[in-house]
Amino acid sequence: MKWFMAANSESLRDPGFMRLVRVASASARAHTELESFLMLDGPESAECDEIRALGVTILPAELSIAPELTAWMENHQYTEIGIRCRRGSYLRMELPRVLEQHGIDDEFVMYTDADVFFNACPEVDSLKPPVLAAYGAREGGFTRFHFLGHYHFQAGVLVMRTAAVRETYDLFRKFVLSNGNGIKRPPGQFFSKHLFLSDQVAINLFYGRQITRMHRELNWNPASRPCSSPQITHFNGLKWTEWHDFAEGKLSSKRQKKFARQIGQNIEAYRRICEEVLQFESQLPQAPSHDGALAKGQTLPSDII
Repeated sequence: MKWFMAANSESLRDPGFMRLVRVASASARAHTELESFLMLDGPESAECDEIRALGVTILPAELSIAPELTAWMENHQYTEIGIRCRRGSYLRMELPRVLEQHGIDDEFVMYTDADVFFNACPEVDSLKPPVLAAYGAREGGFTRFHFLGHYHFQAGVLVMRTAAVRETYDLFRKFVLSNGNGIKRPPGQFFSKHLFLSDQVAINLFYGRQITRMHRELNWNPASRPCSSPQITHFNGLKWTEWHDFAEGKLSSKRQKKFARQIGQNIEAYRRICEEVLQFESQLPQAPSHDGALAKGQTLPSDII
């Protein structure tokens, strides 16, 4: 199966983000049989040569809602890093259109965020969703909106039926642009953001029951309950690049408390997988620095990845 990540040019110039991309790419090459691709919005840079050296094919891409998203965030005084992260995350929904532009006609493809580590080859051949497949968890309870709550799906790992997502993209795009703060969201902590701030929320609201449930082994967060045989570890929270700073109490007080609360009693499992990934990274060829930036530079703020 073909596997895709997405990024814009500005993110690739961030040394911390490049650490995530390099390890995701190298672990896919070492532990899976996936064909690796990166959708890139913007001009290529020297970092692209590093990515290609890890067996990744780079496909030019363009975010169709970039003008509207950028204007809204600038108007609400979001930082440059916040804007580029949102632009990068929304790229996942451009994937079927990018495939069509490049003559790739696979019926199913996999997408993941950059902050993943492939422990083993993902078993996805049996996943043939009508539209999308993702891992989710039930939230809420008896409400006037949902009997026994509803599922919230995590968009960091997706299997897509490319034709179905491509056919629905224009409607999805209009849904995002037409709603926002005034949308009637279901109750729950995950549905409190403006749609421009979370494509994951937009995907949940728009596709809803069309999303097929994926096994948690394909999208395991080490802050959650233990998993005996994770195939993809997803650091959607504290990144493995930040583990030592967190363990030594060097993050800001706010972020220390946030991650400590998220990880809870799973601290030992989190430590083990972070050390495993850091060890894996140490065995990779040293990445060259660009524009004076160290290969092991600062990572992106965890609350915006």
